Amino acid sequence: VGAGFGGWAASMAGAAMPNSRHKQFMSEVAQGRILLMVDVAEHKVSEVHALIGRTHPEAVDKGVEVNVPVFP
Repeated sequence: VGAGFGGWAASMAGAAMPNSRHKQFMSEVAQGRILLMVDVAEHKVSEVHALIGRTHPEAVDKGVEVNVPVFP
């Protein structure tokens, strides 16, 4: 029971921490802009970029993050 409670408490504390990946976008989100982050396979990036460009031409591309595996 103690281990279960400890795991739950730790996960709740971790969930309360701000995500460092979002930090660079927070000022625009505070202004009411919408942040859309899409997680797709690398070979689908251009296809998704084109789709979003067609459906939302006002969208601004802020780049592609390098794919770094969690367990190398």
